[in-house]
Amino acid sequence: MRDTMTTERLFTCPVRLTKAVQEAFKRFGWTETGFLTQQPTFTVQIEKNKEPEQTATKVLLYFTHFSQPDKAGKMPVLTLLEEDHVLTAVHFMMVPKKIGQPTNWRRNVQLAFAPDARVKNPMPPALREWLQDLPFANERTDYVRKRIAGWEGYLAIQEQQLDIPDIKFRYQDVAVQKDFRKLTLYQVELKPEEWKKMRQMDIKLLSLGREVGKVSKASPRDRVLEIEVLPYMEDVIRRTPLDRLGNEAVVSNFASLSQIRRLRSGFQQLERGQAENPLLEQILFEETPPVAPLRTIPKLTFSHPLNPFQRRAVEGAIAAEDLYVIQGPPGTGKTTVISEICLQNAKAGLRTLVASQSNLAVDNALSRLLANKDIRILRVGRTESIEEEGQRFIEENIGQYWRDVTLKTVTDAVSERAPRLEHITSELARLRPLFQQTEDRLEECQQAVQKKERAVAEQKVLHTELAELLTNMEQIEEQRTRFQEQVNITSQRVVEAQEAKTQLEAKQKSYPELHVIQSNITEKTERIQTVDQLLEIKALLQERENTKQQLEEIEQELAGLESKLQVMDSEIEAIRQLRSVAAIHEMLEREPTFATARVLFKVKGIEGIRGLVKTYHPAKELYARYDKALEYFIGLLEEKKRPVRPVAEPTYTHPELERYLEQGRHWIRIKQLPSNRELAEYVQGLYSRMRYLAAIDAYYEELVVRGESELELLRNELQEQALLQNQQERKQVRVLEERKEHLSELLAEQASRWNEVDGEALQSQLEKVDATTKFTLERELVTLERLRVEIESFESTYQTACDSLSETEKEMDAAQQQLATFLTESASYDEERTRLEQEIRLLEPLVTERPEEQLEAVQKEWLSLKFELDKYEKEDKEAPVHQELQTQWQQLLEQATAEDVDEIRKLNVKYANVIGTTCVASARKDFVENYPSFDVVIIDEVSKATPPELLLPMLKGKKVILVGDHHQLPPLLGDDTLEETLAQLVEEQTEFTGKQELEKLLKESLFERLYKHLPATHKTMLAIQYRMHETIMETIAPFYQYEQDALSCGLEDSDSQRAHGLETSWLRKQDHVVWVDLPNQQGFLEERAKGGSSLWNPAELEVTKKALIDLNAAVERSKEQGTFPQDAQKTVGVISFYGEQVKQLDRLIQQELRLPHLHMRTGTVDRFQGMEMEVIVLSMVRNQTEGRGDIGFANDYRRLNVALSRAKELLVLIGSQEMFTKRVKREATRTMYGHVVQLVDKLETRRTPEEVIGDGRTTSEIEEPITS
Repeated sequence: MRDTMTTERLFTCPVRLTKAVQEAFKRFGWTETGFLTQQPTFTVQIEKNKEPEQTATKVLLYFTHFSQPDKAGKMPVLTLLEEDHVLTAVHFMMVPKKIGQPTNWRRNVQLAFAPDARVKNPMPPALREWLQDLPFANERTDYVRKRIAGWEGYLAIQEQQLDIPDIKFRYQDVAVQKDFRKLTLYQVELKPEEWKKMRQMDIKLLSLGREVGKVSKASPRDRVLEIEVLPYMEDVIRRTPLDRLGNEAVVSNFASLSQIRRLRSGFQQLERGQAENPLLEQILFEETPPVAPLRTIPKLTFSHPLNPFQRRAVEGAIAAEDLYVIQGPPGTGKTTVISEICLQNAKAGLRTLVASQSNLAVDNALSRLLANKDIRILRVGRTESIEEEGQRFIEENIGQYWRDVTLKTVTDAVSERAPRLEHITSELARLRPLFQQTEDRLEECQQAVQKKERAVAEQKVLHTELAELLTNMEQIEEQRTRFQEQVNITSQRVVEAQEAKTQLEAKQKSYPELHVIQSNITEKTERIQTVDQLLEIKALLQERENTKQQLEEIEQELAGLESKLQVMDSEIEAIRQLRSVAAIHEMLEREPTFATARVLFKVKGIEGIRGLVKTYHPAKELYARYDKALEYFIGLLEEKKRPVRPVAEPTYTHPELERYLEQGRHWIRIKQLPSNRELAEYVQGLYSRMRYLAAIDAYYEELVVRGESELELLRNELQEQALLQNQQERKQVRVLEERKEHLSELLAEQASRWNEVDGEALQSQLEKVDATTKFTLERELVTLERLRVEIESFESTYQTACDSLSETEKEMDAAQQQLATFLTESASYDEERTRLEQEIRLLEPLVTERPEEQLEAVQKEWLSLKFELDKYEKEDKEAPVHQELQTQWQQLLEQATAEDVDEIRKLNVKYANVIGTTCVASARKDFVENYPSFDVVIIDEVSKATPPELLLPMLKGKKVILVGDHHQLPPLLGDDTLEETLAQLVEEQTEFTGKQELEKLLKESLFERLYKHLPATHKTMLAIQYRMHETIMETIAPFYQYEQDALSCGLEDSDSQRAHGLETSWLRKQDHVVWVDLPNQQGFLEERAKGGSSLWNPAELEVTKKALIDLNAAVERSKEQGTFPQDAQKTVGVISFYGEQVKQLDRLIQQELRLPHLHMRTGTVDRFQGMEMEVIVLSMVRNQTEGRGDIGFANDYRRLNVALSRAKELLVLIGSQEMFTKRVKREATRTMYGHVVQLVDKLETRRTPEEVIGDGRTTSEIEEPITS
């Protein structure tokens, strides 16, 4: 953690103690105030937490410096609640001291406690503000936990693969690949369910008692296990006979599971805030990383020859405070940059951690630092895992290595001592006289330079004087010109003034006399006043006529309103008499204003009621007739004494009621009555119908009453409307009468004014006067006024012209006099100019000489001689001391014991300033204890490491420098790509939950996100590559075209520096990129591996086989011609996008081919990332005629970038151009492969399979397979 997080300040801290805390203090043997009063101040770590549902803030005090004999290994932790600025102690406990490790969420502070059990004393403002700035620890932990959840996907994949117990098994036979990189176990005895668990398991041969590698392939059908041997075990296998390899083995995941635990410990450290950079979690997860501005640094002296981009990267990395990112495309010298940064850090006294995902990358970076005295390197890790370049720097070897190197240096110096002294003596004898001669020449040159300097100074003065003189002469000429122009101007002005005066005198004669004009103006003014009076009288006459007309109109309107009021009175009386609907309609036609919606609605309602009354009126008559019939027939029935049976009351129509009554009348007319039973039933019917008619009669009466009521309401409504209208009209009458009275008064007033002005007498004049008369007079008046003003102005102008002429004549005389005087004075300047120019010409020969060049050359010679002379004199003087020291060191180092070497080892370990290890190894317990933090952490090949792996070294660095390339592939998990591993897991384990998080990380890596969002000051792309021939580089150039700087080739002559020197029937020496184009047809198509998801292509295997045979033969011919070293091999990488194709290629090379002139290595494109070979053969596999044109992993431009950029001299692609540029469904994929095809067509290096295999024969016909 940074110092800014641990700066200690002193505050007074009042604390209120609860009963629970007081009791806790007593349990530990203290008083009620505990240990808080035992010393004046305490140094504590403060942590602050905030729970979502609590108003109080929890404050934890860790007493990290607490020490008491009876409480060894323990420290107090006091829990406080802060509310309303009062601290209350609510809990106390003693915990192990390791819990008090510092974090970025805690801060060290000194507190002077004031405990009290009763009084709630608030905190001092200073402590309150300080505490407010402290982050909430639980919030930061939750933030980190949420953001890091996606990274758990990496560990989830590995854990689900590795959660398997150890498995011990037997095997019958073992075979070793000729390069000892692979073992094959035959007749393996495993249970069926155990075969699925074998891949990527660590395997240990019991006969060796050591782990030998990882299972790369398990074939249960053949009962075969293939093992990829660990690099440090290859030599052990080489030296062990096959019969000593035994027949028992154990597979285990202990090492891998231990590694996962280390990775997860990094998550926990970040969650707890235990990163050296307190902003690390924000740098990792925020959209825009919060980095500090670059600091200003002095100019750096570089130990390596760096290009501009490498210099920019080193300078930026040194100037950064917290994070710097370097993008290094293939072959751009990332290792050189890392070495230079380490060296600059060492010069500045900083300790640097160099970490990477692989041991090879770490050792490669450290190997560049061997020869620098400021660097003290220590390589940390498993000794057997470290490459040869790093072995000398491991802890057990570093002491001996330093002793050997230093002894050699001292011994070489001692052996060269005598010849060196002789050389010094002879050089001193030669240099001293030569130096004296040069010193004399130097003095002569200095005198010549001084003489020239004096001449130059004198000439400079003369030039200055001449310049001033010329300036004065220019000014004089300007003044002369100005005086001449002034004379000319004043002369012209005199002529113009005389002409103006003459013209004014001629104009003066055309003007009338001024008094005549004034008389006319007076006359016109009086006439205008008379016309104004007549116009006012005329307006009065018009107003009087208007008033009379308004009065007549009002009288007519009053007469109409009075007549209307009389009619309205009669209408009101008529409304009172309304009795029928027809009368209502008649009245509404007379007075439509009464026909409002409300009135019409009421009328319609009354009409409805009258209609119902009319409808039910016959029923009322029928009811009376039924009443008489019922009375008659009941009388008859009483005589018979027959009871009447009650019946239900139905409804009846009018005709039916008439017919039923007619039946009784019929009986009476014929005087023939029915039987008593029928008569009783008839009476019952009468009674029932009588009840029905009674209801109708009651309804009829109700309708009549309602009709009368509604009619009365309507009459009231109409009467109210009529009265309201009557009131409005009477109000209007009153208003009109008032208006009439006002107009009558106005008319009387107007008549009075008319009489006053005697309007009748002026009647005839009024008819002749109008506004036009006045307008005409006013225009004439204006014209006269203008003429008067013009005459007055003319007189003034004429006088001004006379005055101007007189003044101009005076100015002309003065100008002519000044010009004559000036011409006389300026003649003396010409003589002075001639004198100065002559003196300057006399000094010119001295000034044009160049003695300073000779002086500079002599000075350089003098300085060189002096440097050499001083060096030899100093060495001669110090020779006895050096001789004694060298002899002493030689004796000490030669006689150094094991104890001495061990002391040297301890010093190197203690003062090491560059430490190298892998990312995961940086979390080992011993490494954490010995190296808890670093000033700078450099992580190389970031693209090949997972985020959990990167996090481990990043936690240790105050400053982190990431070196990688997001245009290359993400990391591998075992031998598989993340895509392959993810697909297999989803297929095998349907409940796998990390798929979405991993897919997100596959789209944009941590390095890519940081590089995209960091400011330009905090990142650099190394844009000059030195690995590939320029033609090969062109294949990957489009992948970097959108970066700030395009990729370029740094080789001065790539044709000679990257010449492969090979020639075959299909390859020329000038060819560096070749594409063997397979047809998109049967016989050349891809196939799926049996029992697996990977793909392979048999046709490409045949072509690859013949191509390798041809390359081997070409190297052999080059050796015969003496153009290739006899004991050397051409390095060839045979790679593919698919693991199954790599297995087939590996089988082909190991079992069928014997190519002694080629050093070959196979692998997937993903596995080959970070490697380079002189020749790369890429088998592209995908070729199909059906389906949707999906090429799977080969769609990823990063995979193609890696595949194309492994070759230094020659790149051979074997695949179907039609498949990759036409049939593939993604346009972006077609474009990126199309670029390579265009380049191949331009170079004319497209080949057919027949051209490689030859004459249409198969490879088996050309070369018999050779079995190992």
